This record gives sequence, structure tokens and C-alpha cells, in this order.
Amino acid sequence: RRPTRGNALKAACVTQVVVGGIAESDCVKDTAVAASRLGFDVTVLAEPSVPVSGEFGVAARKQMVDAGIY
Repeated sequence: RRPTRGNALKAACVTQVVVGGIAESDCVKDTAVAASRLGFDVTVLAEPSVPVSGEFGVAARKQMVDAGIY
């Protein structure tokens, strides 16, 4: 079985993931939601992150709130 980032982080006893990036509505949201689903405590650095559009930003933040982030 191929190792995943989540398994590598758990093997290193990581419990919290801090996510930041440029595209809030894409990779930031996807990474944050995936980490939350894997059981990590997730913090999103909102300041450097910008959605592709205002509409996508609203949708991304809703998905992250629904996943227990924010």
C-alpha cells in the first residue's frame, strides 16, 4: 500500500495541521477538509488565501465550516 501524507503525519504524531495558500476555494479548502476528515485539528490561515471568485470563496468557507474548520 502506498503511503499517504495523512499516514506520514500520523506516524510522526502530528495532531494539528495549519493550511495556507493562494487559492482558498481550491487547494486550501480541499487540503483543510481532507485533513479534518482524517481527524487532524485544522487551522486555516485566511489572510494569505484568496478565493478564485467571491462566490467560490463563500462556498469554500461553508464547506470548511461544515467540516468543523473555522
